[in-house]
Amino acid sequence: MDSSTIETTTVSQNPVTGQVSKSNVVTSKRGNVEDFFINKTNQIIYTFVAILNLFIFIRFMFLLLGANQVGFVTFILNLTNIFVAPARGIFPSQVVEGGYFEAASLVAIVMWLILATILAVVINLFSSKTEQVV
Repeated sequence: MDSSTIETTTVSQNPVTGQVSKSNVVTSKRGNVEDFFINKTNQIIYTFVAILNLFIFIRFMFLLLGANQVGFVTFILNLTNIFVAPARGIFPSQVVEGGYFEAASLVAIVMWLILATILAVVINLFSSKTEQVV
């Protein structure tokens, strides 16, 4: 075994039968620079989606509470319009006292979280870190 692999042995005992089991896990750590960039890319994706979802949630609250569309409210609505647009029309928006419940905002939040997770999983496929149970 070279310096780029780590072998971990786990021994466990069944408390009922007293049977002892042993498993070895060999982890390869090649390409630390590549893995660093993959991890940083995932962090950037999740950070962007977290900030985006925050803005979409603020949009949802402004519309729900019936905020006047001036200044900062208009900025948030205009900024998030393009990110909420794919979810429009899936569910109808309901009028509530003084504002309305925009379901598209909530659907967009979930949609962007799912998209970020799928993208991160695809990017992780290029990682050189492998784990093999022996």
